[in-house]
Amino acid sequence: MILELLYFFLILFVVYVYGIVPFVLLKKQLPINPFTPMLIGFPILGVLSQWFFVSGAINFFVFIVVLVGAIVSIWRYSFYFQSHFANLKNCLKSFSIQQKIASVSLLFIIAYQSALPTKINDLGMYYLQTLQWMEKYGVVSGVGNLHPALGLGSAWHSVLALFDFIHINRYGENGETIRFLGLNGSLVFSFFLFLLVEIKTSSSYTKWFLSACAIFVLPICFMYLTAPSPDLPVLFYTSLVLYWFFLEKDQIPLVLFVMLACFVFACKPPALTAVALCVWMLGKQLRLKKNLFLLGLKNVIYAACMALFCLAPVIYKNIIQTGYPLYPAPYGAESKISTSLSQSIYGSTAKIPADWNEAYRKGVVTWGLNDSLTKEIFKSDTQVKKSRIQIWLTRPGYKGFMNKLLFLNAILSLFLLCLGVFKLREYYFNQQLERNFVLPILLVSITFLDWYLLSQYRLMLPTAVGLFSLNSFLFYSFFFKQINGFVFPKKVSANLVLIFPLLYGLMAFMPMSAFKDSSRNKDITQSSGFTPNYLLLPFGRYQGFEPIDSFQVDSQYVYFYPHQTYAWDCPIPAASHGQQYYVQEVFQYKFRSNSSKTQDGFYLEKK
Repeated sequence: MILELLYFFLILFVVYVYGIVPFVLLKKQLPINPFTPMLIGFPILGVLSQWFFVSGAINFFVFIVVLVGAIVSIWRYSFYFQSHFANLKNCLKSFSIQQKIASVSLLFIIAYQSALPTKINDLGMYYLQTLQWMEKYGVVSGVGNLHPALGLGSAWHSVLALFDFIHINRYGENGETIRFLGLNGSLVFSFFLFLLVEIKTSSSYTKWFLSACAIFVLPICFMYLTAPSPDLPVLFYTSLVLYWFFLEKDQIPLVLFVMLACFVFACKPPALTAVALCVWMLGKQLRLKKNLFLLGLKNVIYAACMALFCLAPVIYKNIIQTGYPLYPAPYGAESKISTSLSQSIYGSTAKIPADWNEAYRKGVVTWGLNDSLTKEIFKSDTQVKKSRIQIWLTRPGYKGFMNKLLFLNAILSLFLLCLGVFKLREYYFNQQLERNFVLPILLVSITFLDWYLLSQYRLMLPTAVGLFSLNSFLFYSFFFKQINGFVFPKKVSANLVLIFPLLYGLMAFMPMSAFKDSSRNKDITQSSGFTPNYLLLPFGRYQGFEPIDSFQVDSQYVYFYPHQTYAWDCPIPAASHGQQYYVQEVFQYKFRSNSSKTQDGFYLEKK
């Protein structure tokens, strides 16, 4: 446990330093909330780590460079760090005894839970594989052909690779290795501290918004502690982008706002809300009055340069690894730049075949409706008698429950919008039309677009959290603001976040055998499923638990676990048993390598 806590503090120290540096360089006032720099530091390192990723392996040397950069920054800008550290120290002293106990308790619970076997199936599918590729080779031509998800190369995983210079391992009951991957836990703890201060010092309006965000987000985040899922930063930073855009415009400079939106996109492409708010913010700069137009144009140019800096490595690695600039979206794949970049040194293309990429995209939607994978589902749309919305809402288990919650959230938004129609005149004269009417319409539209394109509740959650928080804000303005003298109770606002350590403690130690098998629905992972109390001791079989097999691809070998549909941390290059079947038997492709060197890449060739 001591080693895990030291790991957490190391991450928090580095992100804290890198979160302060941009405010100093931009000559902007340091944030009042002393924990804001921590939340800014993660995206800063995410962008930098993507540049490291396209430049080569993210290894221990790269971490030393980043650590030295942090130390030099403290020395170079010591005045700013001393000032902000004093603010941080005073803030911690101002915590009540209950808040201090809650914070320390939550830290220990997060560290304990992060050291347990995974609850996220994608850890075995591609998280561990992605980390190996990043740490050993960096960007590799056509690596997405070994598994489509390997082509994603999330910015969150490149941050984790940066801090994964030592492997803190534990061993389960069956001899399986349990990797300690504490990046998600450090982000959850930073977000908790940020909310603790923000809710304590904000207005009643803001308290309603942040409280709703905390109630929605923090319980869900518990499931992400045991695997470095990029869903977590997308969830957090979409909420933060909306909060800073909606209520606290002056806290974050425009260029950092753009950086946050780009980081969310680099973590996971379905980041419509963050990107839409970023575009909206830039549009408002161009609509400034004549005497401020040049200033607005200057800000937009700076923001565009920041976006280019953030997205250039993302687009480059997408083309090299998959052949698609906006992977997995097919747009831009036929452009001359994409075609020339995706050609390997041996003349073969790194591009994932169009039909296999289309099947992967359809699979994402299919998994949002049904967990069973068959050849027919991958080859064509399934013909069903029920409408798509009926299938989505009547799905069994916890996924169906989440679908229903998201649906009710959207219906509540429509109801509040209908009420808002009667207050349009008031909104217009009070300059609240954009905030109280246009913004809800935008989020509702994105919600339905997310459902139409993706249908997966996990991918819809970022917009849903923002919509839920906004609904709470509007609900307060409609019903409680009219009550003279009503304010958010001080005791509630001061102690609201204290329920989360208790909740996390219950979730960490409560066995889940009471849940029915249908609520787990793990048919797509492994036939044996999870153990009855999987929340505490889930399936964690990898690294030396069973013999590794291989098949020959030209002059080298690709490894796999013969009885697993996932690759876990099988030595690279690896292709899961299930991946081999679909590529070779269903789509009639064969794996090819560019040379005897793994780093030269792979491609698929029609049989």
